[in-house]
Formats: sequence, structure tokens, C-alpha cells
Amino acid sequence: MNRFVQDAQKLMKAVTNILPFPISLTDIDGEIIADSAYNRVGSIHAPSKEVLRKNDFVIFEEKDIANEANVLPGVAVPLKFDNETMGVLGIIGPPNEVMPHAKLIKQYVELMWQEMFLKQMADLEEKTLESFLQYILLNQSVDPLRVNQYCNRLNMNQRQKYFCVVIDLNGSLMSKVSQEHNSYSLTHLKETLLMHARETFIQETDDRCAYLNTEKMIVIKSVHSRIEDEDAMSQYRHMAQAFLNVCHDLKISWPLISAGTICGSLIQLNASYQKAEEMLSFAKKQRLNLQILDYYSWPILLKMLPGQINSTYIMILKKRLDKLFKYDSFQELKRDFMMYCDQNMNLTKAAKKLYIHRNTLIYRLNKIEQLTELDTRNFQHCLLLYAALKKFNHLPEKVNK
Repeated sequence: MNRFVQDAQKLMKAVTNILPFPISLTDIDGEIIADSAYNRVGSIHAPSKEVLRKNDFVIFEEKDIANEANVLPGVAVPLKFDNETMGVLGIIGPPNEVMPHAKLIKQYVELMWQEMFLKQMADLEEKTLESFLQYILLNQSVDPLRVNQYCNRLNMNQRQKYFCVVIDLNGSLMSKVSQEHNSYSLTHLKETLLMHARETFIQETDDRCAYLNTEKMIVIKSVHSRIEDEDAMSQYRHMAQAFLNVCHDLKISWPLISAGTICGSLIQLNASYQKAEEMLSFAKKQRLNLQILDYYSWPILLKMLPGQINSTYIMILKKRLDKLFKYDSFQELKRDFMMYCDQNMNLTKAAKKLYIHRNTLIYRLNKIEQLTELDTRNFQHCLLLYAALKKFNHLPEKVNK
């Protein structure tokens, strides 16, 4: 009932200038809560009780209401929402003129009312999502009970893998709007970008996207247990490129899209967000000519050498080389690659030192490329892999086999 009262005036403003007749809205107690003639609001319309009792159209002829207080000629109909009668719609005018339009006007008002309600629910869910993002991303320690409450309201599964994507618009929105001197265009542009971001990135039931502030959007990407981390990041890059194309069409200059590391559950998402922000800071500081950023990208890992080697870098490096480490002939591949590097990437000299045919060495180097996606003819790629194999030289045999 409170919903009906709160929406009545908004509804009145929305439909008064469209409908061919004045209308009034009465609650179940007979009080007029909205009326085309504002001076009637707050007064009692006693016949509304009869309309609610009959649950049908009631006609008020001029001659029948001559002695009735606060009753105008027209047609009154019960208003329903979710199959519940919430009040009475009065359509004011000569009954013979009003009646042919009464059913259509009733349906129109109920439809408008429903649209308003759905928009309010969507706005509420949007605010809940933004509040949740602020809470889980900006606090290193979160209350599991509170996270669970948010997940229930947003219908999210918190016990699967996730990673955070930060879309940094780099001041483009405010700059673009200030040039156009139009605050409406900011709202419209934000809504347009958010719509496209959701169309691009929201692929799974638990994915979410919202603004963190005016210049940053957040995407929470869920990762199914059967999906490898590298495959999830590859999919992310395709989506990020598609969104950059949209930004280009909208003349958003040089946005950056950064993915954090994949975490084990939603409650750990702060760590993924922090890594995404660190990657953004690194890209800006180094003035990288890259707009799609993530720790699983070999070009970026190479650019982070040597200054950005930390525990996260080592963890990601180990994950990226996991297929190589678990390959049955890893020790053989490792030995041959190390010798290849020690011989200054000279195939002939390395093969001679290894007492194998040159083509055998080429085959094994190609296998390394297949397992790692690194180019063994590229000095920087070889340097990174060489350092990694030195770093992880202590891996137990059961990992290597």
C-alpha cells in the first residue's frame, strides 16, 4: 500500500498531460492521494469504497451525484498491481464520453505504474550493487556474514573463482562533458557506456558490472572451476578489445582496462582489485602503449622486469609455466633450453653440446613454445624463461613429472 501512495504523485505527473480526461487516484481508505486538480488531494472520496467492494467499473452520472460531496461525474475503476487491488482510479468527465476509454485508460495507468515500480526496483538493485562493490573492494578485511547477505540480495554465488576488472576512463567523461557544457550528456554517456560494458563483459550468471566512481567501472568476472586461468584471461582480452572498439566509436580517448589476479572466492576479491589497480598504476607510470592489461600477458610480464618482481609476479609466472612444469619430459626440455641459452641461442652449438641432432633441438624448442606461448627465438622471451627456470629449479620431481 505504501508503494501505491509513494508513486501516486509521480504517476499523476507522468500521465496527466497525456490522457484526454482528468483523473484521480484514491487509496483503499477512500482518501484522494493524487488528482489532476491538486486541491482535491487529501480529501475523502466516499464512493471509492463501493468501487472496491464491487471490484468493477462504477459509473457516476451527473444526476446521481447532485447531493454527493466531493464526487464528480465519470467512471471509477479498481486499480490492481500483482493481482492485488491497491486503490481506485477515477476518470472524470461525462460518463458516455469516458466509458469507451475507461478500460484502455485503466490498463495504461496500471502499465505506467508497473514500469515505475520496475524502474525503482532496478535502481534499488543498482544501488545495492554499487554499495557491495564499495564494501568488498575497498576493505581489506570484510565480514563474511555481510558478504553473504549481499550475495543473497544480488543472487550471487560467493564460493567460486572470480577476478576483478577495472575500466579506467582516464578523465574522458568529464573532459567530454565539459567541452559540450551539458550535464545531461554525462548521465546519458555514463548509461550508454555501462550498457555496452554489461553487454560485452556479462557472460555468466554471477558476472556483475557497475560504476565505482565517475571515471571507473568495475566488472566482477566469475570463473567456472573447469576453466583454466589462462583461458579465462584470453576470453577477457577479447571482451576488453570489443569494449575498446565501443569506446572508440563514442570518442572516449585512451581508456585502460586492467584485470586483477584470479582469486578463490568472492570474499577475496579485494586482492584482485588491488592487483588490477597496481597494474593500472604501472601502465601509466611506464607510459605503456597498451590498453588491455593483465598479469597473464607475456608482453606485460616482460615489461615488468626487473623492477616489478614480487611475490605476485612470481606466483603468476609459475602459473603461466604450469603446463611446461607438468609436462612428462620437462627435465629434458629444461636441460636443452638452458643449454640453448648458454650457447647464446645458437642452435648448432647447443645441439653439439647436447649430443643431439639440430632438428631434435628445434623440435624440443617448438614443444616449449607450444606449452608456454613464448617465442624461443626472441631474446626477451628466452631471458624471462631462463630466469624462471633458474628460480624454480627447486621444484620437486613430482611436479616436474
